[in-house]
This record gives sequence, C-alpha cells and structure tokens, in this order.
Amino acid sequence: MQVVLAHSNERSRNTLNTLLLQNDVRRIAVFKNGFETLAYVIQNKPKILIIEENLPGLNAKDIETALRFKGIKIKTIILSPYDNDSYMFFLLRLIRYWLGIGGLPEKVDFLLKSKCRNHDSMS
Repeated sequence: MQVVLAHSNERSRNTLNTLLLQNDVRRIAVFKNGFETLAYVIQNKPKILIIEENLPGLNAKDIETALRFKGIKIKTIILSPYDNDSYMFFLLRLIRYWLGIGGLPEKVDFLLKSKCRNHDSMS
C-alpha cells in the first residue's frame, strides 16, 4: 500500500477513503486503532500515513515516536478534530503531489507546515 489511513470513527474513515479514491489515490490500507496501524507501517513501509491525532491504542505521537525509533521515514499527516473542509482539500492536493499524481501545491501556508510532518527531513 502507498497510503495508510487510520481513524477511529467509521464514518470519518469511509469519508476520507472515498475522498482519496475520488482523487486518484489508490492502494489505501485502512485501520481503526494505533496498534494495527503501527504493525502495518513497520512491516510494509508505505509512502504516506494519515492518522487521527487521538487514535485508540497508540495515538499519533506514540506512533511517530515508535517509527522514529525504528528509523522508518514516512510522510505523516495528523488529523485533529478541528480540521475543516478547505484544509482537507488542501491535504488531498498535497497527498497527490507526494504520490506523484498531481502538481505542486500553489502555496503552503503556516497551518499546513505546522500540521504536516515530513520525516524525510530527519536524516
């Protein structure tokens, strides 16, 4: 899988998965808790991780810490309960760019820089 989507709410998972598919993002693995997500990411090393901030089991920070410890570099988007539709649309454009199926986003604002973490810069 190229993209891992992890969210505890079934409706949110289904909505995000549908949005990704409608935007030509394929090969998506979907999970509802942090333990399953971490195990999958360690084994399969996808390109992008989209994860709910307060995922049950292991939250986003716990998963990031574990991946850093294992030396796994992955582009990560952490979703908070406060994300709005325009932010989600911009994230879709960013994901398409990261996967090489869309152009470079026209502008990257402060909000995006503070929410999206590119672990490739850890090297």
